[in-house]
Amino acid sequence: RKGRLASPSFAMSDPFRHMGAPAVSAFAVLPGSSQRALRRWRALAWTSCFCLASCAGGAVGTSAEQPRTACPKSATTQVLVHYMIWYAEPGTRLWTRFTPSVHSAHLESCNDTVEDPTYYAPVSGEFASYDQKHIASDVSLMKEHCVDGVVIDYQQPPSELARDNLDRALFAVVHEVAKADLKFAIMYDTSSKWDWGHHEERNLTDDWHRIFSVSHNDAYLRDAGGNRMFFAFGITPLPTPGMPCDRCSFYSQDSLTARAVNGEQVIDSEQTAGDLGAFAWITPSKPIPIDYLSDFYAKRCAVFPKSATPCVGAAYAGFKSINPGYHSIPRSTSLLKETLELCAENSDICQIVTWNDFTEGTQIQPSHWCDGNSPVAYLEVVREFKLSQAGDLLLGPSPDHQALGVAGGNAVQAMDPEAKVFIVVGAAALALLGGVICLISRLGKLKREGTIVPDQV
Repeated sequence: RKGRLASPSFAMSDPFRHMGAPAVSAFAVLPGSSQRALRRWRALAWTSCFCLASCAGGAVGTSAEQPRTACPKSATTQVLVHYMIWYAEPGTRLWTRFTPSVHSAHLESCNDTVEDPTYYAPVSGEFASYDQKHIASDVSLMKEHCVDGVVIDYQQPPSELARDNLDRALFAVVHEVAKADLKFAIMYDTSSKWDWGHHEERNLTDDWHRIFSVSHNDAYLRDAGGNRMFFAFGITPLPTPGMPCDRCSFYSQDSLTARAVNGEQVIDSEQTAGDLGAFAWITPSKPIPIDYLSDFYAKRCAVFPKSATPCVGAAYAGFKSINPGYHSIPRSTSLLKETLELCAENSDICQIVTWNDFTEGTQIQPSHWCDGNSPVAYLEVVREFKLSQAGDLLLGPSPDHQALGVAGGNAVQAMDPEAKVFIVVGAAALALLGGVICLISRLGKLKREGTIVPDQV
């Protein structure tokens, strides 16, 4: 045996035996069951090392290749993005180059190869809102980053051509959103033609009926009471009782309309066709966004105590319009995170302003941000917010053990992949340590029994 231990080839072929030579060479293994026992324990040690290497390698490989953590199926707050559908073919509607006196993209934005009317050019380039492939790409990004749905901006109308494009885009977006199992709602917007509904009641009636017809879809957004939710931007008129809508709730911006109560402009519940509520919006004229939003939640949500969902909150990353004379709000991922968290504290539905309003610079759609941030930086904020909500469900007290188990499962799903690798490798190392301890214990027992005796050679 001494000759074999001294052989380099043997040391290469049996490193465990070689490493054990100083300790084991002091013993002679007697024939019989004891020799077989030693072989079994040596095999156990080899197997333990193999398992450790396999587990570690498999875990690291899994970490590198495993898919993203699934978005939680339930959360305390639904997050929808405000979705513009007014873009026509590149070079036309809202993609036309603004005059240099208003904006010069190649001088003022970081992507000097693009002349889109925005400070932050979309990574995807120009597109048409009715382009099915582009819509599908947007929806895929939304699902990946845990967005629950869209609030479609149905803006009427600067021209007949724009109206046709808008209707075409509306149905295309609804189709893709519903197919992806997301939610959608519609915000009626007459801001581009302020007298559209005020002087032409037929226009107002036709538009609301079109909106109502589209809302008969299982994917349409509903409030906590099961009512379909409709939004009216700015001074856009709400439907009158002459346009009945079964189980509907109507939300106006900041709850403001033409009738004053105690000095405040509020919705007149007797002049609308359903339950009422308010939604917050981005307000660059307010110097501190959080102050405006806090005031909205404190005052506007309390105006509608009978509504199942009295208010819809807002979250945003900032505001930088190319239009002259507009105020601005510096963009940051921290502002988006802070406004999301504030919204979650005060409402069960939050609207991100916006997904794709490039002209006003409020979009979170992947764009060239000019600040070193990844194009998907703002989408990652939304995803992390939703995953953190799933984790919060686990921490909250609940006597419902089944619900607690579901929340625990969501929390495990949300675990960082590196943490999973650490747990797997740690468990494998403990298993190896246990095997080594057992081996040492067994050898000690054999020695005490006299089965292994000092080598006389």
